[in-house]
Amino acid sequence: MNTGKLLTLTLSVMCCGVSAGVTAEQPMVEELPTASCCDPIVVFRKVYVNETLPELGSRIYDKVDYEIKLRELTRDIRIAEAELAIQRDRSLVYERDFSRTTALYLTRQEARLDVVKTEEKLKVLRQQKLLALRYRNEQVRYRELLLEDGAARIFMDDK
Repeated sequence: MNTGKLLTLTLSVMCCGVSAGVTAEQPMVEELPTASCCDPIVVFRKVYVNETLPELGSRIYDKVDYEIKLRELTRDIRIAEAELAIQRDRSLVYERDFSRTTALYLTRQEARLDVVKTEEKLKVLRQQKLLALRYRNEQVRYRELLLEDGAARIFMDDK
């Protein structure tokens, strides 16, 4: 999600005509009105009025983008592990049953090459997942700083 979409979302939330005092203990909350009996059912969430754009951006990254990335990496690792097991088994069968003939020499070579490719792919996926886990806080802070910088530029352009 880019900065423009986040800014539009935050500005649209802030421009709902909310007027109330802010207390230091608890964030101010506005609940959107519900529909009458004849209107379609509208699902709504509580909107935090004093929520800043960086907080929203970092929360979206933390709760959505980061989780999706981890799930995709985990899925890709499982698939690569399954491929590797199948390719090793296939290579073993080729070597066991056809090692004395030259008829399947190229097939045996391709099977060995596929095992090496999948091992390297699996290594890269595991490193990506490790880096995502290790540098999660830095990614959140980086996105907060980007959003703060973008919001500062927008407010300066308005003046």
